[in-house]
Amino acid sequence: MRKTAVSLCFSLAGTLLLVNPSGAQSIEAARAAYADGRFAAAAEAGEALGTSEGYALAAESLSIHGYYLAAEDEQPELFARAISAADEAIRLDPENPEAHFQSAHAIGREAQTVGVMEALNRGYARRTREAAQEALRLDPEMAEAHLTLASWHAEIVNKMGGLVARVTYRATRRASCAVRKPLIDKGFEQVQKELYPRNRRFWRDFGPFPVSAPDFHPK
Repeated sequence: MRKTAVSLCFSLAGTLLLVNPSGAQSIEAARAAYADGRFAAAAEAGEALGTSEGYALAAESLSIHGYYLAAEDEQPELFARAISAADEAIRLDPENPEAHFQSAHAIGREAQTVGVMEALNRGYARRTREAAQEALRLDPEMAEAHLTLASWHAEIVNKMGGLVARVTYRATRRASCAVRKPLIDKGFEQVQKELYPRNRRFWRDFGPFPVSAPDFHPK
């Protein structure tokens, strides 16, 4: 009985450490869950912190879980929750570049699953661009935001054609290449190290880093 009681106390202490906003290691515990690929746990822990940093981590966890691991019928709820978490992260700290980037990430992931026309009707193209641009305004060195914005231009042009993309969304191949230039200047290996630094185990197990060497030499 005594052993059971002691075990219960340790279990409760671990739970409180993970979710207690005043716990110095709370965000680290959430990040550890994320790094282990326990994205649902990381999202819950991040949301429980009630901070911009925590909600941004929750948004990222939900976006990755929804896009790569969840069943198709689970995706709408997960992406809606990811977008909401990113919105809350921005509300709590409008100067947090990670919050804006995770907004672009979450919206972009949902856009990839609902189809081009539905995504355009929902205004996802504009919202993704604006969120990525704001992330870069706040942190001009953010590799993920550079890659997201460069991919945004390229995808819009590929889906809609050069003329319509330029007139409707001001998306051009030239702009895509210009946004990629800081990444090209850094070199592929350095950018690869910067992208998703907290979840190397996930990318090792489930796929490559979200950029490949040919991406750094756009035609």
